[in-house]
Amino acid sequence: ERLKVNMVNQSKETYHLVTDWISEEEANVFNELFTSPVVYWEFDASTKYAVNVTNTAYEYKYHNKDKVFNIELDMEVTFDYTSQTY
Repeated sequence: ERLKVNMVNQSKETYHLVTDWISEEEANVFNELFTSPVVYWEFDASTKYAVNVTNTAYEYKYHNKDKVFNIELDMEVTFDYTSQTY
């Protein structure tokens, strides 16, 4: 019996990033990242990818209340990968 084989597969890469412990000033930079309509991920010195930030809820952090904190960010690249099987 012959198996069904997909000849073309598409996939999308998603990433979940977590910062180290950061300061209130550094957290303010992330606020801009969450609210910006255009975001690029610098993969290495010569490669930048357009990404979509998928978790858009941002909670303001204050150093006098939250002594140390980190931020979690979910993003996906804006293009699909296509692979073919011969």
